[in-house]
Formats: sequence, structure tokens, C-alpha cells
Amino acid sequence: MKRIAVSAARLTGRASAMQKTWVSGGARYFSSTDTEPTVESFLAQKGYTDPQIVKGMLAVFPKPSVKELTQFGDNGLAALSAAVIREVEKNAASEHLPNVTIYVRSAHGGEPMKLVGKEGQTFIQLQANNRVLADEMECACGGIAACSTCHIIFKQSDFAKVPGADDAEVDMLDLTEDLTDTSRLGCQVYLTAALDGVTVQLPKEVRNLH
Repeated sequence: MKRIAVSAARLTGRASAMQKTWVSGGARYFSSTDTEPTVESFLAQKGYTDPQIVKGMLAVFPKPSVKELTQFGDNGLAALSAAVIREVEKNAASEHLPNVTIYVRSAHGGEPMKLVGKEGQTFIQLQANNRVLADEMECACGGIAACSTCHIIFKQSDFAKVPGADDAEVDMLDLTEDLTDTSRLGCQVYLTAALDGVTVQLPKEVRNLH
């Protein structure tokens, strides 16, 4: 009986040690004593090892997890990686462009915020790179002129420095709160040397139709 008990204990221990759990979307098993792979190691298994690209991919998810990455699928990860690479390349190219300083006055008053961007950027890039402005201005539609949450108001003297709005922007502006003759959607205004030093006002009310 003692020999049988010992053998049973050994089998139980071996079964426990060899218990295998499938990593969803992965290509291997790991024992129950292993830890689940990190999001970084999961992406590395998929061939994404560049730290800058990995950081950009993970930034898309509020709380990135292996489960979320798996659900994204190989095609989704490839598309996401390509988008991040394009953004990295664009940002690298913009580093050589001249700076443009813009002042943004809050709807709540006070001293205007000083923001520095690059020629060719829009207010959506300024918003994304400045936490204070992000608290004041939302770009709900991602910059496709499908909402009015990035509504800005120019001084009359500066308004002529901005190229005219297209029909899609005009249609969206017609639906905005606090519309003025010098209103624009920030996502459609590209920074130029002519705008260096101008001050824009944020409206008191915005309407998110997105």
C-alpha cells in the first residue's frame, strides 16, 4: 500500500508540473508554473521588436493586454504597426521644419497658453502634444471635420492669414455653438509661418455631433 501511495503522489506531482495552458493566439504551451507573457514579449513573438514601434502600438490601448492584442489579429497588428511607422516617419521629417508659435486663450479666461508646433501640423497635433490644451479642446472625430469639438476663433486681423474652409468644414461650422465670422475647425487649420505668434480663442460651448 505504501508503494502505491508513493507512486500516486509522484503521478499527481508530475501531472501538476506538466499542466499546460494554451496561450491564446500564440504558438506554444507553457507550464502552470510559468507566467503569462507580457505584451512586449507577445509582440516580439509576432516580430515586432523595435521599441519605438512597440510603444506606439501599445499606446492605442488604454490598458494593453495579451488578450486584446490577440483579438486584434495578425492583420490588425500589421495594419497598426504600419500606421505607427508612418506616424514616426512623419514626426521625424517634421523635426526639420520651422517652429510655429501659437497662443490659445481658454474659454475660462486667464493668460493664453503658449504652444509650439511645426509647419504643416494642425491644431489636432498641438492638442495631442499638450496636456493643458487637451483638457480644454477635444478632437472627437480624429481630425476629419466630422465634429466641432476643435472649434477655434481667430481675431479678425488674423483670419485672412488662414486659407478658406472647404464645404465640409463650412457645413460643420454651421452646426457649432458660439459661431462667429472668424470661426474655424482647428483640425483643418495648418500651421504656417504666417500664423506664427497669433492668438486664438476657444469657445465657451462646443457640440459633439460625432
